[in-house]
Amino acid sequence: MPPSDPGEGQCWLVGGEPSGIFAGHPHGLAGFVGGTWVFAAPVEGMRLYHRAARHFLVYSDGWRQVAAPDLPGGGAIVDQEARGTIATLIQALRDAGIFPAE
Repeated sequence: MPPSDPGEGQCWLVGGEPSGIFAGHPHGLAGFVGGTWVFAAPVEGMRLYHRAARHFLVYSDGWRQVAAPDLPGGGAIVDQEARGTIATLIQALRDAGIFPAE
């Protein structure tokens, strides 16, 4: 649902079932510029910063948040846990587009 009182230059991520002026622009970006709405369709690899949630989203067949890996728990198998966590972290960085895909 579009905001009732948008500010000039503000931008929103449109949900999957938009209504009102946002209808017809699912998962796109809606910016309020010059007193009117301007829409942009997402493209593969597009990134945006979700200010309210304080994290980045990446568009790859839909908007995705890269999941943080679990921290190693310690104990007798620290090395094995650390290797698994590092591998998961590297994959998360690839998914975020920070590291290139293999």
